[in-house]
Amino acid sequence: MAPLGIKNYGVLDELVQAAKDKIEELRENLALPVNVNISYCQDSTIKSSGDIVFTGKGEYISNIIAYRKIIFTMSNSVVRGGELYAGEEIRCKNVGSPGGVATKIAVADKGHIWIAIAYQNTKISVGGKEMILETPSRNIHAYQDSKGDLVVDKLKL
Repeated sequence: MAPLGIKNYGVLDELVQAAKDKIEELRENLALPVNVNISYCQDSTIKSSGDIVFTGKGEYISNIIAYRKIIFTMSNSVVRGGELYAGEEIRCKNVGSPGGVATKIAVADKGHIWIAIAYQNTKISVGGKEMILETPSRNIHAYQDSKGDLVVDKLKL
């Protein structure tokens, strides 16, 4: 489009919209996988194009998004409030609290969720299919079966 081809400002609106569309496309598609190692976070939003690994206390009331995995390495690390989303896998130790703080753990449809201990009011989501724990549970494994149904294996705490 040459400058002499512009007849009115409406043509410029189309050009601006095309530029915005291209920027959004590049923002979604161009990402190098970068892993994030963090000890602790509170009231935060953390996004990674790779994995997010918590090496300390854990997270409180935060939004954590990883393209691949979210892993908590310490046996006493906690997930208290907020939302976690990963494309492939989430491995947590202690999720929620005895007081029932709302916490959401979600993965994509072929993903797996592993939780050592989770308390009531913890929402587990695999591929958009959700369930809320009504009682404290342990040794939780959530995934979708071959029919696409949500399966949550767990034991009472």
